[in-house]
Amino acid sequence: VRATALVATSSGGAIRIVANQGRWRVKDGSTETVLPDLFLDAIFVGALPGVTKAFYIKAYVPGTDNNDGPDCASLLGDVPDAESPHKQAATCAECAQNAWGSKVTPAGVEIKACSDYRRTAIIAADDPDVVYQANIPPASIKDWVKYIKELSQRGVDVSMVVTRLTLDDHKWVFAFNGFAN
Repeated sequence: VRATALVATSSGGAIRIVANQGRWRVKDGSTETVLPDLFLDAIFVGALPGVTKAFYIKAYVPGTDNNDGPDCASLLGDVPDAESPHKQAATCAECAQNAWGSKVTPAGVEIKACSDYRRTAIIAADDPDVVYQANIPPASIKDWVKYIKELSQRGVDVSMVVTRLTLDDHKWVFAFNGFAN
């Protein structure tokens, strides 16, 4: 799947679906709309192979305007993107920020300072006119892979089904919710 097919564009760039503070939200440039339901019925219509990476020097502070884009990022998880303002290494494989233990959470768990995401493209099951970018967060990748594998074992591609997305604390939960029209 080509990267350009994974986003819907507007004057502010990609129109994204995000989960923040326990709610699904649509971000279109500087405009953010909180969705009314605690679930989102979506159809996954594309995904980049592998992981997308993002490293932030400053910690994320919820509810503030000082949250800039990543200091170093890689769309395909191989080398820093050309527009990354603070590249950390020539390749992601050799980057110290991409190593386990390069960051320690407040709970004392060693993780990678450079986070892995799965960049996907989705449409809302009840309104297929807009393609949204949805970056599956690091804590949800294992469940995403398991969900895709379960569908695949039944001979079903994820693009053929409506997936109900819910949140369990900070993790995305993926559940079959019927076949797409």
